[in-house]
Amino acid sequence: MLNENKSLSTDLQTSVEYLKGVGPQRAALLKKELKIHNLNDLLNYFPFRYIDRTKFNEIGKIDDKDGNVQLKGTLGSFSEMGAGRGKRLVAPLFDKTGSVELVWFKGQKWVKGSLKEGKPYIAYGKPSRFGHKYSIAHPEMELVEQASVVKGLQPVYSSGEKLMSKGLNSKGIEKVIRISLPQIKGSIAETLPEYLVKKLKLISREEAILNIHQPVSEAWMNAARFRLKFEELFILQLVLVRRKLAVTQKLPGHVLKK
Repeated sequence: MLNENKSLSTDLQTSVEYLKGVGPQRAALLKKELKIHNLNDLLNYFPFRYIDRTKFNEIGKIDDKDGNVQLKGTLGSFSEMGAGRGKRLVAPLFDKTGSVELVWFKGQKWVKGSLKEGKPYIAYGKPSRFGHKYSIAHPEMELVEQASVVKGLQPVYSSGEKLMSKGLNSKGIEKVIRISLPQIKGSIAETLPEYLVKKLKLISREEAILNIHQPVSEAWMNAARFRLKFEELFILQLVLVRRKLAVTQKLPGHVLKK
């Protein structure tokens, strides 16, 4: 099977706590929450969508029919509203065209401690309309001055409140993977027969891993997705055929003459 340690290179077996930017505490959470124990597990933790970070929306032109939006503005002062389960942390984000309310229902202590009032931020999320105002719940936030230069698609990874408390939100996970990618070149073994790769015009498994996490273009991202999905289904079919063969060999059944 693909996940057997004996089939992995030494680099891919590197325990997750020894990866740059992880450490013991983050490693413990990755192992418990995401079942990521080594570099191979991390590389096989794929993003569930991508963001085109080259495009920005003006706050005054937000439309909830457009889906997710990416905004650039200044973060206002935090305020706590509601009580009990309805308690939420609220802060405005504004640019020259207007303002939008950012809302957090979970991880409020971490949010308030990690975000800086009065600083310019890039916010990403889905706007919801209440009357004449828009709000975005649990937006992805990044300081403009710390934003990496993105020329295409940025991967988005599933996270959780415990992971976010240790800086392992989607951006944190993406950073750990991005730092780790250079060391895998030449370490990803091909898992499909050469004739099949050529016949179906698939990219190599190493190219697929690199471009699923850091796609150089939308075309390469689609090629990586197709390659990895095909591989998963192909191996599943092999497992089913193998099980069927084992059953028929062990229990050949009765031959009926008529």
